[in-house]
Amino acid sequence: MNHYMKIAVLLFLALIVSSACKSGSLPSGTANNGPQLSVTDNAGQFSDITDRDWFLIAVRLDSEIIELDRKTLTEQFNEIFTLRFDPERVSGVAAPNRYFGPYTQGDGQLISLGQMAGTLMAALFEPEVLKEHEFLGYLQNTYKWNIAGENLELYSKNEDGAEAVLVFVPAVN
Repeated sequence: MNHYMKIAVLLFLALIVSSACKSGSLPSGTANNGPQLSVTDNAGQFSDITDRDWFLIAVRLDSEIIELDRKTLTEQFNEIFTLRFDPERVSGVAAPNRYFGPYTQGDGQLISLGQMAGTLMAALFEPEVLKEHEFLGYLQNTYKWNIAGENLELYSKNEDGAEAVLVFVPAVN
């Protein structure tokens, strides 16, 4: 392996380890009161959602709401389905893999997330309500963001083209 390849591999590993070390805890009142699934449009600024960690609490679909009650998730699931927008990329933890990819901010609340890359860990356990590939599919089909109360909403489409809204709560550091 040549010198430049070794440096690239070491930088990539440092990036993964650095992302792994960033974690937050849930806001104290969120899990006790259940998810706040507001549909109020309060766009805010994109800078309001960047450089902070978010935890998925629900996916609203046309005919159902998939809820992730963070208080009842077992220890192996309490750090899954997270999201973070940095100035140049989006990243987080799916179930169980870490992911990252580019995003492009459009006019107003429009946003486009690019192809996600990630680690290749085998999922020994996955939550029954939402699978990793479904979560990543929603992210890659995201076209709009919104702030509703303190929650971040990402508007997406599922594989059949039906509307889906991913609802995240902010982590408290």
